[in-house]
Amino acid sequence: MRTDFHDIFKNYFRSQLLQARGKAFTQERAASVLYMSVRAYAALEGGESCCGLITFLLFLRFICPNREVFLEGLFQEWDKAIRKAREED
Repeated sequence: MRTDFHDIFKNYFRSQLLQARGKAFTQERAASVLYMSVRAYAALEGGESCCGLITFLLFLRFICPNREVFLEGLFQEWDKAIRKAREED
């Protein structure tokens, strides 16, 4: 289940990062705000990697338009995975 949570977070974070960046930030600017290289940032957007805690917190602080909505959406995705796992048991 822990792996499922990680995969859900990775995919959800990626989708929200793409949506939040939108036209407000270039990849270069978003990478700068997150204190990472453009290459590392592109790997996040491309789903090739996931973020660490510091990157996640910087995203919430400086890029995410609504932290509460972001977190509620993430928890809803996790809740769906929990319900599905319980149904399969």
